[in-house]
Amino acid sequence: MCTVFHIFKSDGINVIGKNYDIKGECPISVFINKRGVFKTAVIKPPDIPVKWQSKFGSVTFNAVGAELPVCGMNENGLVIEQTTLWNTTYPDRDTRPAIKELQWIQLMLDTCSSVKEVLEIQKEVRIAQEQSRLQFVVADKNGKRALIEHIMGQCIVHHEPGQDNFVIANDMLETSKDYLAIHKGYGGSKDISRSEMSIDRYVVTKDRLENGNQCLDLTGCFDLLELSRFCDTKWQVVYDIRFSKLYFRTAEHENPYEIDMETLEFQEKERPDYMNIYHRNGFKEITRDDNLVLMRDFYSDSYISQFMKARDGDIIAANEGILKYYAG
Repeated sequence: MCTVFHIFKSDGINVIGKNYDIKGECPISVFINKRGVFKTAVIKPPDIPVKWQSKFGSVTFNAVGAELPVCGMNENGLVIEQTTLWNTTYPDRDTRPAIKELQWIQLMLDTCSSVKEVLEIQKEVRIAQEQSRLQFVVADKNGKRALIEHIMGQCIVHHEPGQDNFVIANDMLETSKDYLAIHKGYGGSKDISRSEMSIDRYVVTKDRLENGNQCLDLTGCFDLLELSRFCDTKWQVVYDIRFSKLYFRTAEHENPYEIDMETLEFQEKERPDYMNIYHRNGFKEITRDDNLVLMRDFYSDSYISQFMKARDGDIIAANEGILKYYAG
């Protein structure tokens, strides 16, 4: 479960923030992904896998391992975030090539520089064999934004006005807006109050953006995330799209860790570099053995994985399928 906000102002402010909430353990590493890599979606027959080459470098946060991010930003300032949406139903099988929901994020960061390009490519591919039910928030350096849902097998795109303060949690956008409308100040009589309910986290965040004197510097963005933080919040991230920077922090390290995209080298065809966000022990190049450990840790320790059936042979096969992208 998550809460995501996006703020875009005419003075150039263009920031996204997210709380990542999950029960129990939450293994997460930050990855630096490279350009020029030929990739094939990790998907089983009879689905036909999507194939592509990465045009852009990116920084992503990955729970499962390489190439399977939960969110991230590429070097052109495209950000893709997501929240769980339990009533998601992805499309039925058709003639389009297929990709899993997390690798869909990597595909878009690899190949797109704008919201418009994401919306064009997403028509040509299909999410299949998924393990999570997600809705996707997409934003770019020009302040464009879209929310992509899959409801009853249909892809629904919400083009929210760029100047509006956008918030989404773990409910459908229209449901969230209807719930806001029953509160004081928005046409109703219900008091605005914090709770662990997703829909209340939406309301308190939206209300602060609409009516508070919100400071939009880094501290202000993390303060805004604190409104919807609760016991299951494991980490937070803020993307400053204008300056190509992102910042993350955890309960263990409240001081934000900064990554400046403009200082990174996205050397073509090289393996990703990665670092555990809780340990902050420095980036190193991923190996097959490293990635296998990450994948096994996810399926043994993650709260989410208890709802998924993954045999060790399938984990090993997926690891080989991903790491074969890279030479050596």
